[in-house]
Amino acid sequence: MEYPLIVMECSVLGEKYMGLPPDEAYDYMIQLKNTCRKYRGCFTLPWYNSRFVDPKEVALYKELLRA
Repeated sequence: MEYPLIVMECSVLGEKYMGLPPDEAYDYMIQLKNTCRKYRGCFTLPWYNSRFVDPKEVALYKELLRA
């Protein structure tokens, strides 16, 4: 079985890509997660270990897991 990549934190938070602040990143990612739920899909969220430095990004990760 294959699980498609839905969103990756560096694509949303990274300055080279979308560059969203954590609060806007949450809104964007939770919308994707809710869409996956709606269609009974699997929400995949790879997260680089190097992103577990900024407390705001750690909080974002935890909130996404809880939601």
